[in-house]
Amino acid sequence: MIHSISADPRVAAPDRQSPTEAHSLRGAPHRQGTVSDFVANTTLIVAMAYGRAGSLLIQSLFDSHPNVLTLPYAGTMYSLIPGSISDLNRQIDWFVKKFPIIFDTSRGGYFGDVKDLGAGNFGPDGDEDLRVNSAEFKEQLLGIVKEYCTIDSNRQLSRKEFFMLVHMAYGLCVRPFNVNEIKYVFYHSHQYVYAEWQTMLEDFPDLYFVGMTRDPRQDWASWRKIYASRMQREASDVPPLFFCLQEYFYSKECYELSNLVERLKNDHIRIIDLEKLHIFNRKAMTDLCSWLNIEFNECLLQSTFNGLQWHGNATSGKRLSSLNPNMTRDAWRNELPDHDRQIICLLMPGSIRYFGYDKENTATGVESENIVDYFKYSSDLLLLIHCILFISCGFGGKPGRHFRKLWRNDKRIDKRRVIRLFGWIFYRGARLFFELRGTGLDGKIAEIVVQQKELLRKTLPPSLFGDSRHQPR
Repeated sequence: MIHSISADPRVAAPDRQSPTEAHSLRGAPHRQGTVSDFVANTTLIVAMAYGRAGSLLIQSLFDSHPNVLTLPYAGTMYSLIPGSISDLNRQIDWFVKKFPIIFDTSRGGYFGDVKDLGAGNFGPDGDEDLRVNSAEFKEQLLGIVKEYCTIDSNRQLSRKEFFMLVHMAYGLCVRPFNVNEIKYVFYHSHQYVYAEWQTMLEDFPDLYFVGMTRDPRQDWASWRKIYASRMQREASDVPPLFFCLQEYFYSKECYELSNLVERLKNDHIRIIDLEKLHIFNRKAMTDLCSWLNIEFNECLLQSTFNGLQWHGNATSGKRLSSLNPNMTRDAWRNELPDHDRQIICLLMPGSIRYFGYDKENTATGVESENIVDYFKYSSDLLLLIHCILFISCGFGGKPGRHFRKLWRNDKRIDKRRVIRLFGWIFYRGARLFFELRGTGLDGKIAEIVVQQKELLRKTLPPSLFGDSRHQPR
């Protein structure tokens, strides 16, 4: 039962100021009612990406807004929290252990050349990590819950209550804010997980949804560069398996979106094209503020996490901490070889039409017959190698090169963890190989065909794109 929190000496000690008091919240009138109002009235903004489409970017732009709280994290979290919590101390310890990157981004990965939230990519010079003291976080959370449960200190917390109070406690460790002004928690679930959405919609039926999109041809042009860079080879040498799997993931995500929007309120949905967001810049963010009923703030034009400048994860590797109004539209027309462009247009017409790209494209069906031959492998050994390379690219590229680099140069890393990590990469690569060998790749393409045919029968309402000037083509 939660009564154990009242015995925590860090919360009960009367002779020293807690971090909560330092942020002037404990002295606010009717604190218990204020926290209760926060839990009851604050809702979610949930962001997901369809392609490599800037969902981290949009999260970073809202990071410092006075009406928003967010965590430096992308991925499944909400459904992993128990439905009810009886042992708060144990649950907080679980949270800290389960999501270590939130408290120290240097622990987010072993491969320093992958510039995302898991690597030093913050601060004025782009060489800092985010660090929040987990003991301070726990003290904040215990204190908040103690006051939140003043009327009945023995009752259990729900998943929603714990999740919301986690954001409040974490926020107090990062910056001062007026709890009465918080209207939203910005949650970056990143990809569709059925259990995640089931629990979120049960607890937040009025949540707001932001779907970040990108033309599938530009998405592949971006991934093609990334894979080439991580494997240290020319873009033309990226294995066809990578192309096939990226189109499979894009098609699947687009199909899942078409089903998800039917469960949400139309006026709580925005579909945002990444290139349009960059080009319309301030106007785009002002429109989003109007949609969310919050005031525009200049912080919405700067990428930060925990208030520290974030230098982005652009394909080019160049630092980018703000929107780029000079972004080149449809760069894929010059970056992709004709063969790749043709394959995507033949295989993905449903996604292209559903997101409003190339409205002049009048395709009414999917043509996959000749495409299947392009993705076939005549050698199982080559397929196995490419499967392992594909998994390893999620951690920086060539596994052997990184293994040697880490083993020799980084004394801080536990060698056993490095061995386990590489064992996991080869295990996952082998599993992918057995899934795709034989007719496995044909099956993936067949799934794409079914999804694309269904998408050709669906249409996203124009209102979901907000201002018509921000619609994809």
